Amino acid sequence: MSPLFEDSSETKQVSFFFGEKNAFRLLSAEFFGRILRRSELFGLCGAPRSSTLHVGTVDAEIYIEFLETERIGMMGAYRLRSESDGLCLIIDSALIFQADCRGCGIGFAAFQRQVHRARHLGFRKIRADTERKQNENGHYTWPRFGFDAPLPSPFLHRLPVFLHGAASVLDVMEFPAGRIWWKEHGIGLSLQFDLRRFSRSMTVFLAYSRRRRTRSRVSIVIDGAERDNSPEQPPVSVTEATTGPPNRTGRLVAAAAPRFR
Repeated sequence: MSPLFEDSSETKQVSFFFGEKNAFRLLSAEFFGRILRRSELFGLCGAPRSSTLHVGTVDAEIYIEFLETERIGMMGAYRLRSESDGLCLIIDSALIFQADCRGCGIGFAAFQRQVHRARHLGFRKIRADTERKQNENGHYTWPRFGFDAPLPSPFLHRLPVFLHGAASVLDVMEFPAGRIWWKEHGIGLSLQFDLRRFSRSMTVFLAYSRRRRTRSRVSIVIDGAERDNSPEQPPVSVTEATTGPPNRTGRLVAAAAPRFR
């Protein structure tokens, strides 16, 4: 099949917000001991090769956003920060806004690339804050990929009988009936993906990948690697996961978003 993304290093466009290139270089050296490569920036946000990346800093964080309108219709905004227990990749927003490109495995393929790059660069976790809004399914999609969070105490009494004893989102999502219930009744939470090798997040992520392996056959190129998602190749799934960016981020992405909704 023809790839959905251009496979050319010349399409890797990266620009910096005015006056923030030096700050980015300093934070990159502090976090990673060197300056992040262009391919690593693309990989950390799962951006298609035909995207344009805009990079800068917000306080003591590296800020990355991308916009792709040529082939797919995707946008995203991300932050890289150092926390007490390690490096954290924060997903402020991730959206596939071109309707005919949803449902063909792009979203999960992008997240696979993010997991690969983040683990390679020594990140400890990925975080996504979700909300329940119309046409947004991050509260359901991210846990399918392995994101988790404790259930707040006031919410526990709303659980049906067959979910009594569940203490986290992944406890609820462990069984088909729980996934159906959470998709309808779940709430927005601050979700976290633990990137450590034997974590529950990675276990769920790999199991989800295996289940999708025979269900998708789409050829794509993300971060320079063409992947034909046939049964013999790493799988992909369907997602349109969106989280609410904090007021201080979502610069160009937030400005562009209304035109494509």
